[in-house]
Amino acid sequence: RGRGIVILVPVYRSIIMPTLTTTDTIRETAKKVIENCDISEEDQKSLKLLDTEESAPLLVLQSLLKYSQQLEDTPKYLYQLLKGSTPYVFIPPPKPRDPVLEKRVQKLRAEMENRQYRKMVRNIIEPRGISRIKDSMELRDATSQMSVGVNIIVTMFSCFIVGWYLGTKFFDDDVLGMCTGIICLIIGMMIDMWLFVINASTLDKHLEKQHKKRNKESKLLPNYQ
Repeated sequence: RGRGIVILVPVYRSIIMPTLTTTDTIRETAKKVIENCDISEEDQKSLKLLDTEESAPLLVLQSLLKYSQQLEDTPKYLYQLLKGSTPYVFIPPPKPRDPVLEKRVQKLRAEMENRQYRKMVRNIIEPRGISRIKDSMELRDATSQMSVGVNIIVTMFSCFIVGWYLGTKFFDDDVLGMCTGIICLIIGMMIDMWLFVINASTLDKHLEKQHKKRNKESKLLPNYQ
């Protein structure tokens, strides 16, 4: 019977060697090993880097321990060599941000800060200029209302006089003349009120459009209203 031949193929797995921080003990040991031991050129380069680098692979430290055991006043065991050393974690520096994105972020941050500022000072700060504007607007509203009232009274009085005069002349009777005057007074008052409502509605629409336009143009300006 034939015998089978079994071939064993070793499977190698990639092993990531840990990295440890360098300490004064490691640096002093490396200096003594370089000065007193006969080491290869490759090991010498690796050990010289321990004096300047912040960390070192565990494989290099094991090689250092092998040479250190040949000397007298140096660590003989790994725990002695690694005393005070900790695992080293490399934190890469943050990538530079896109200038366009950074500009947009700053704009959004400024808008958010302005909104918070407006909320804080809404009922606290009122500049003198805005106070004067509010006073002038209130005075203008009072004057406008007074002029409207005077205009209605004058219109009613004028319509009554005209109606009374025409009624007296047409009917040749004072009572019918007064009735005609009252009817003309009512008609004139209704026409005046109708014109007032149309003008007020048109003005409100115009002011609302202006207010929306100002809000779009000055989003980043503090709002004290």
